Amino acid sequence: MLFRSIKIIYFNNYDKALDNFKKENIISFDEVIRIGKKALDDKKYNFSKLSQKIKSHNIATIIYTSGSTGNPKGVEITHHNLISQINATKTFFPLKENDVAISYLPLAHIFERMVVMYYISQGVSIYFIDNVKKISIYLQQFKPNLITTVPRVLEKIYQGISFKIDSSSFFSKIIGKLAVKRALTKNTNHKNFIDKVYDNLVYKKFRYALGGKIDMIICGGSPISNDMERFFINIGFNLYVGYGMTETSPVIAANCPLYNKFSTVGKAYPDVQLKISKDKELLVKGPNVMNTYHNNPQATKEVIDNEGWLKTGDLAEIDKDGFVKIIGRKKELFKTAYGKYVVPIPIEQQLTQKLGFVIGVLLIAESKNFVSVLIFPDFENLKKIKEKLDYKSSDRIFLKSDILKQFTQEKIDDLNLNLNKWEMIRKFAIITDKISIESGEITPSMKLKRSLLEKKYQKLIDDFYLTPKT
Repeated sequence: MLFRSIKIIYFNNYDKALDNFKKENIISFDEVIRIGKKALDDKKYNFSKLSQKIKSHNIATIIYTSGSTGNPKGVEITHHNLISQINATKTFFPLKENDVAISYLPLAHIFERMVVMYYISQGVSIYFIDNVKKISIYLQQFKPNLITTVPRVLEKIYQGISFKIDSSSFFSKIIGKLAVKRALTKNTNHKNFIDKVYDNLVYKKFRYALGGKIDMIICGGSPISNDMERFFINIGFNLYVGYGMTETSPVIAANCPLYNKFSTVGKAYPDVQLKISKDKELLVKGPNVMNTYHNNPQATKEVIDNEGWLKTGDLAEIDKDGFVKIIGRKKELFKTAYGKYVVPIPIEQQLTQKLGFVIGVLLIAESKNFVSVLIFPDFENLKKIKEKLDYKSSDRIFLKSDILKQFTQEKIDDLNLNLNKWEMIRKFAIITDKISIESGEITPSMKLKRSLLEKKYQKLIDDFYLTPKT
């Protein structure tokens, strides 16, 4: 039976994923279509009867984890896993048939896969965007009222706003900078007269630039900084931050119109159970949790205990109202050579925001005498930062220039003012290579693959510490 024997598998690094399937017959998608068409023409199968034979525990898809901190693993997701998520999402985010959504995240990522399935189940209109670089054009064209996104896209929108303000006329620049500063710093629950002024003069233009009709932004896939969450809420968007992982199909918790608390990832999804272990790791149990990793029982035993609790690898707190706050990644809690702990993600987020021209940064601190950082430029944004710094040469020369190093050092010095002494960044390097999702160095949710990049630039990292800087 053709459609019961084929496993739909999504992965981002073909070579690594292929190693897990050497004992299986692999055929191309075009071949699947050809076989299916022939079977249909030959009336080989009764599809109505076949569909009735599919059981809830059958594998619906295998999706490989991003591999941001290790080797990708194939997550076997069942029909039951996905249906439980669709039903739960309906409770948290009820939609109407006249709603309009856009989809631009990779469908190889479980977050967007499940969301699109939910959209289809609710009969809403979906516009699929094939080029995320043109998202501003499509937002104007289709005017969606809801989008799902990852923090990196919101960061790029913020950077675009900042660059546009920098290139404005004198008066517009002053008002724009004051309005942005206000949005980045003020309490999300407080509004006064000046906020109404900024809304009329500035914020409504930001909303119009995103189509003018968005009443719900759902953000997940990776942690969002407090600054970015605060900014988008304060300029007038209903931003709902959620949290999940491939192994949980994917949503574990989320903020929503009924329950929303700043700087948290919301409450547990319906039928999902949560608890905190003795070492503060968040544990999950529920109908959304995978059964196993594909052909990897040992890895499965390492993350799911005998009672069905999945270890998320994230450190968390749950407040008295049931809101979950992620406080760190268990595998990304660095211990320096002096025994001090450094949580990299908040520092990386702040530096990415301050620099503006980067696709991401990687903090280096584990067992080191001091903190250093690798900086990965966003080549699409170099033109804007070059204009800002009045630099005319090529991108390659610019990335090695003293003027960019000085600009970067100033931003790092500014960041260091608010860090503990052992967290302060002492050395940095601006990488001149391009990295991308296609090259396998960035995940579909736009996170840098830490282990891969650290290995690739090990010589550069070692050079940081040849002459320790104290």
